[in-house]
Amino acid sequence: KVRKPGFSRLTHLIMDSLSSSFASLDLNACSVDELREAAGSSIGAKTARAIVDYRYQSGPFRDFDQLYKVPGVGQTKVTALRQHTHIPGSTESVSASIRLQRSASNSSQDAADNKVDLNTAGEADLRRLKGVGPATANGIISMRRER
Repeated sequence: KVRKPGFSRLTHLIMDSLSSSFASLDLNACSVDELREAAGSSIGAKTARAIVDYRYQSGPFRDFDQLYKVPGVGQTKVTALRQHTHIPGSTESVSASIRLQRSASNSSQDAADNKVDLNTAGEADLRRLKGVGPATANGIISMRRER
């Protein structure tokens, strides 16, 4: 991937996470075929149809745990769906990704004390994250606006 000069490794990890989150399939708007294609061999036609039917009958998903209520969906399928889809308004996938990236960068700071919703946080909240200064925070905010 092309890296922008002046941005730290953590900034690039955050921006990559945001990009992949926005690029993934919206679980609350996808069709049966789109769902099957996005999740690959993990989700078959019958399961994809059950997910879309459940969404139609029960309303939009608020989080991935709701998928366990869909007949035929278990841990393996929920894991696959977490990787290939997102739920608008849910910060679950972005938050999990950021926590993993902090661990990978050997941050000694406790991630639980520094939770920030990257989808809504202002500059001051973003700057509370280790390695995020004014330029990085503004870069994240600008990227959100572009999406």
